[in-house]
Amino acid sequence: MARKAFDVCATDDLEPGTMRAVDLDGTAVVLMRSVTGEYFALRNGCSHMGALLSDGRLQAKMETDDERGYAVSATQEVVRCPWHGYEFDVRSGRCAGDPNAVRVKAFTVTTRDGRVIIER
Repeated sequence: MARKAFDVCATDDLEPGTMRAVDLDGTAVVLMRSVTGEYFALRNGCSHMGALLSDGRLQAKMETDDERGYAVSATQEVVRCPWHGYEFDVRSGRCAGDPNAVRVKAFTVTTRDGRVIIER
């Protein structure tokens, strides 16, 4: 099946560290812009119970070290489900708690001529 590109907004329409729900011909997607300005898109439904991820929070991932210390990641962001706190990596859609079994679909996002394009 051929991929389709959707022009969803201007690059300036989404501030760094924010997200918004978009519709791609009936497919609900959450478009996110990281604090560093990168764009990502995931299916807008938690794979656990279907909550809208766009109602959740975009935040830095918490990491642990071998000594059970916690630190805020400087390079990885997650979207946190508003219902039960499941966290999904914005790049891959994999759940931070169980990355091999739980995930949401990730979409390719590009920018061109000041516009944000999502491929489906």
